[in-house]
Amino acid sequence: MCNPLIQFEIVNPVANKKKPRYDATNNLFTFPVKIKYRYYIEARTIDKDTGEYNWYLLLGIKKFSEHCRLCEVNMYNSCKIHPRGEFKDFIARECAERGNIDMDKTDANADYDVWLIS
Repeated sequence: MCNPLIQFEIVNPVANKKKPRYDATNNLFTFPVKIKYRYYIEARTIDKDTGEYNWYLLLGIKKFSEHCRLCEVNMYNSCKIHPRGEFKDFIARECAERGNIDMDKTDANADYDVWLIS
């Protein structure tokens, strides 16, 4: 039997506190993962087919570029990030249109992890 929820779009989902999330009220990303991220870069690429931007957060334990910013780290070792500029505008637009955003870890290398923001 087919799952009946597949037919619908959930408009106000419950946040999973164990997954990375965005708090629109406080304009804050939280990454409650076991990796102790300390540095980040807001980045984007352009999709050649659609012409739209794909937005990313690059997160690392050590400073991996001169463009890195320092994360806020709370007593639970969760990395907290306040978005800025165009990235902040993208997040605000997505939250207004869809209610929130999704974050998926798409790539990793020795220096940093790549999180796709969609």
